[in-house]
Amino acid sequence: MNRRFLMRFLLWFCLLSVGMSGYAAESENSRLSAADFIARVRRPSAEQSYAKLSGEIKHLRRGGETETAPIYLGVLLTGNRRLSQVIVNNNEGYRIGQAYTQDTEGTTVTPMNPDGYPDSVLADFGVKPEDLSMSFLYWKLMLESQRTTFRTADCRVFLLKNPANDEAVRAYVTTDYLFPVKVEFFADGKNLSEPVRTMEVEKFQQTDSGFWVPTQLKLYGPGWRTIVSFEQTEAEKLDPSNPPQDVMRTLPEAAAKTE
Repeated sequence: MNRRFLMRFLLWFCLLSVGMSGYAAESENSRLSAADFIARVRRPSAEQSYAKLSGEIKHLRRGGETETAPIYLGVLLTGNRRLSQVIVNNNEGYRIGQAYTQDTEGTTVTPMNPDGYPDSVLADFGVKPEDLSMSFLYWKLMLESQRTTFRTADCRVFLLKNPANDEAVRAYVTTDYLFPVKVEFFADGKNLSEPVRTMEVEKFQQTDSGFWVPTQLKLYGPGWRTIVSFEQTEAEKLDPSNPPQDVMRTLPEAAAKTE
């Protein structure tokens, strides 16, 4: 993957994560303070875009059989907010909002069923809706750990704490491209001995429009593993005067009941 193609991928992947206002040389990123580096990672792209990804999610627990369900991810990136939607198993959906303008940062997760999902497939598979939008990057920066490499990429490593509870993450962010490639989740930020979950980005693909998109994410924890694979991908610049109408969708089962 050459640098030009990778940059196009990163510009799009801001739809799933945080956005980028432009490429900065690795040496410059290395010199930034932890706070300035994270601020640059969080900075959204000025380019408005959208994406639609469809595929399947597979889950396996020790001693069990593989469970599979369809999954859809839609994303709209505007000038000051990102709107995402996750639909799994055609009957469970969430809308995720992420504001990223100064003094208004925050994440909202709204189940499409007003009563929520007591028997959530996504939760049973070890995934939170906001994992796919990487909202943890907006958590409070606690400290920077020793730099390292992950799959040959030079990374800066940060501990971030959820402002709403005791949860924390250790995020491995590539120094060159300002992108998280590995994330470790901890139930208690005071106990970092063993993550309860880990997420890694495994595969990428170039769309017909030239954007690079992630096509496989791996999440795992003690005794279980989940793979999110997107076989159908579409990513384009957004025309605010003529936005696509099918990025944010109704639940297929709910739509069928109204017909």
